[in-house]
Amino acid sequence: MGWKIHLQQKRTNYFLTLAKEIVLGNALKRGDNLFYYLVDCDGRKALLVFLDGQERIEDKQVFLNKSHFFIARA
Repeated sequence: MGWKIHLQQKRTNYFLTLAKEIVLGNALKRGDNLFYYLVDCDGRKALLVFLDGQERIEDKQVFLNKSHFFIARA
């Protein structure tokens, strides 16, 4: 499942907009915290977003559908 999104800028801040289906389907509301991480996926840089509002503090490797992602902490 995927969506095409555009990077937007407001003054000096850049942001991404979540699709309405994601927000409604996961019962997200304004002010909720989402944690996202820069990951390496088959040699490409990507963002991995956790929608449950909990920071990932475990190992630096994530397994998802038989694929693994390496998280880079800022």
